[in-house]
Amino acid sequence: MAELANDRELAERTARIPHPYGLEDARGFFKMQQRGGESVFAIERSADRSFLGLIGLVFPNGELPPSLGFWLGRPYWNQGYMTEAIGLVLDYAFTQLDAASVRAEAFLDNAASIRVQEKAGMTYIGRDVQAAPARGGDRDVEVREIRREAWRP
Repeated sequence: MAELANDRELAERTARIPHPYGLEDARGFFKMQQRGGESVFAIERSADRSFLGLIGLVFPNGELPPSLGFWLGRPYWNQGYMTEAIGLVLDYAFTQLDAASVRAEAFLDNAASIRVQEKAGMTYIGRDVQAAPARGGDRDVEVREIRREAWRP
């Protein structure tokens, strides 16, 4: 995980991955997961069980639906892995968690993230500002959402 996440180009596409990213950052991430508030899953290649990245749902307090977050190591970009992973996590959210909808955010310049969200059936609902401490402060994001009744596994 630390090896794949220690990529400036990857980190610049996320809100939470710092750069450089080392083993202590990975350990801190796993400790944070023990506190709850998120469901995080490893993305593995089925052929050899290689670790490719992470995907998960963050459960905000209040009325907002769960938010989908994800990253994939650069060697695995543009090969369909994230499209498949998003489909599985959306299915989990709607069938196991009974979520009414799921949201995802993407930085305005992250065309790949926007494209994979749209391939999953997520539609644009507006813009927002997202805390991005790893990027030096708040940044504008596009927000997309899919409702349970629109989900087609």
